[in-house]
Amino acid sequence: MVLLNLKNKNDILSNKLVLRLSESIGQFINYWGFKNLQGQIWFILYITDQEFSTKEIKEIFNISKALASQLINELLEFNVIERVGSGKHGVDLFKANSNILEAIFLVIKNREMNILDSVLESLNTLEKDLGDLDLKIIKKARLAKLKKLVRLSQVTINNFLKFQQTSWSRWKIFKD
Repeated sequence: MVLLNLKNKNDILSNKLVLRLSESIGQFINYWGFKNLQGQIWFILYITDQEFSTKEIKEIFNISKALASQLINELLEFNVIERVGSGKHGVDLFKANSNILEAIFLVIKNREMNILDSVLESLNTLEKDLGDLDLKIIKKARLAKLKKLVRLSQVTINNFLKFQQTSWSRWKIFKD
């Protein structure tokens, strides 16, 4: 049984199975800090392994050219898609980065690490502002444990990015 009977690029989202899966991919990639539409764009570029112009992406998803350009630029920034050349009239063409892990590692490095840096900075600021106050509501030991969690998360992510593997044994201290 043939699930996809697509004659051209514009038929892609008219297939209900492809549409449903592209929406699911969009929801998943949203957890990585991307917009749902960016996940859908990446998915279509990835499964077709074809080159698409901004105009084609605009037409497939029925969005404005400005929105399509904005979404594409962010996907390019994180190396999720690649500019692969020019089509007719010098129009840029894009394809999904076939090295999915490279894109995932770049997102982890640039997004997750920035979030952890921000959390650690906030924890340090709070800890400094609290100073030697004797507060009954805020438990300083819990703040210290949170700082340790953030630092350990940073080390784990750095090791994962560097060696593409990690040991979870040090995480046992966070079990109650």
